[in-house]
Amino acid sequence: MFEQVTFLSNRKGGNVKDIEHGVGFYARIIHHQLNRNAEKNMRTLDLTRTQFEVLHFLEYAHKKGKQVMQKDIEEAFHISNPTVSVILNRLEQKNLIERVQGENDRRVRYIKLTPRANEFSRQLGDDIRNYEKKLLEGLSPEEIEQGMNFLQKITDNLCRNSEDDPMHDHHPYPHKKGDF
Repeated sequence: MFEQVTFLSNRKGGNVKDIEHGVGFYARIIHHQLNRNAEKNMRTLDLTRTQFEVLHFLEYAHKKGKQVMQKDIEEAFHISNPTVSVILNRLEQKNLIERVQGENDRRVRYIKLTPRANEFSRQLGDDIRNYEKKLLEGLSPEEIEQGMNFLQKITDNLCRNSEDDPMHDHHPYPHKKGDF
């Protein structure tokens, strides 16, 4: 395998090999930093994490050619009808979504992103791409590909035994390309 170590700066500015850490240690640091960046972006756009995730879900579904009803959001996020109603009402007040009646059944209401939400999405996409450039700075294309393969294998390992995972069925997005 590979040596799992961290380098800590000593007082004179050099690197000192210190303690061994597993993959989880580094995953936690990366997760924390990604969350900090995402929360900063969400504050700028006046969104809560759940509102942001619902918008992202709607965008993902739209790109896949799927129409989304409130029930789909409830099932994908495992949250109750009243909670989803509050989230959607707030997104509607912010002019980020609209509820549209179905063409064949007027009782059905689909959730659509507004042009303002699409602009938010474009802005967030730009921010994410810039942040990813920062994350990958100094890595060769081969190192990036190896890292992505490594992360995909870890994801596959975790999802393969998902019935043992307390987060099983709690993520609204597929972990592999082509799922949805």
